Amino acid sequence: MRVAADWTIRLTGDGMQAAAACSRALVSGVLAGLVTLACGHDAGPPPFTPITIQGRITSSGPNPVPLQGATVLLREWLQDNARARATTDAAGEYELNGSCDPEFAKTQMWIEVSAAGYWMGSTAADAAPTDFSEPPIYCKREPQVVNLTLRAPPTLVIRGRIVAAGPTPVPVPGASVHLKRFYNPEIVATTTSDAAGSYEVSYRYPSASPCDTSDDSGYVIEAAAVGYATATSAAPNPDGPFVSDPPIYCTGDPQVLDLSLEPQ
Repeated sequence: MRVAADWTIRLTGDGMQAAAACSRALVSGVLAGLVTLACGHDAGPPPFTPITIQGRITSSGPNPVPLQGATVLLREWLQDNARARATTDAAGEYELNGSCDPEFAKTQMWIEVSAAGYWMGSTAADAAPTDFSEPPIYCKREPQVVNLTLRAPPTLVIRGRIVAAGPTPVPVPGASVHLKRFYNPEIVATTTSDAAGSYEVSYRYPSASPCDTSDDSGYVIEAAAVGYATATSAAPNPDGPFVSDPPIYCTGDPQVLDLSLEPQ
């Protein structure tokens, strides 16, 4: 007995153009047979559309500079996986080449940029700080241009005086002054008071941390000197408000904080 049958085979893959083949199979025998395939071409549209996004990544401020080596990702809204990835060149320029499904032409995509020493930037309005937010990116064949500027974290600068407590405060030279995290004993910067008891300590915020005013992002000044009890500008108090001054928070302006040490 011989049976003739027409088969249509469609091969698909993410980011690959679909292929079609037609075959005429001749099956003969009970448990054995011969199959002959005659391949043709399906002229239908590919299921995935190539997408190209170009642009430039620079620093913000009055004198922007191109950011070389920044990582640029194309992400799909509400999806973790990146659609495409690129790295900026010496001119801060990049080109993303990916694919998208035209059946979901209204699916929103967005650009995410990270660079050492800068806050992460994004075209999404609710992402980390950028100087501006772009509209969503949609699936279309025409090259799209997206430029972004990244902000460098501000430097926290605190200056003041360390004095001995009493009716007539006197300077305490040589006091160790530490800038510490509010809810963490980690010391992020340190200095020593001079002959007038004056000090200045600075710390540049890490690029992965946002600039906010939540308690867990605050900082405190701690001062210690021989013959005096250690003093801290602020301390958590589970039963009430802060002890002494509130924590020090992110700001672009120098802050002034004096501390008094109790003689022992």
